Amino acid sequence: MLLAVITTPIAGILGMVIAYLLVRKSFIGKKCMSLASLLTVALPGTVVGIGYVLAFNQKPFLFTGTAFILICVFVFRNISVGIEGGTSALMQIAPSIEEASSNLGANSFETFNNVILPLIKGCNN
Repeated sequence: MLLAVITTPIAGILGMVIAYLLVRKSFIGKKCMSLASLLTVALPGTVVGIGYVLAFNQKPFLFTGTAFILICVFVFRNISVGIEGGTSALMQIAPSIEEASSNLGANSFETFNNVILPLIKGCNN
């Protein structure tokens, strides 16, 4: 239960940030980022788990058998849920609202924190 309580906010916040980048920003490697962020859904959990054990079983990153590796696996396994939820919520919000915030002098973080997140919270209620 403790691992789920730790993992859920991390996966939700990370998923929402990635969804915001994928929906609202244009940059080089956008499609690769989308593919990489949704790759853990396509791979079976056993394959992902074995990959983590093999990757974090050497001396500088010796995390095998710790709660940290379980949290990492849970975050990256469930991040796709946050990305899909964030993408569908962001599609409902007009980009002109963000443009208005930018025209009034807000940077991307302020716009995301003060405009987008409250609107998404209102969409889900």
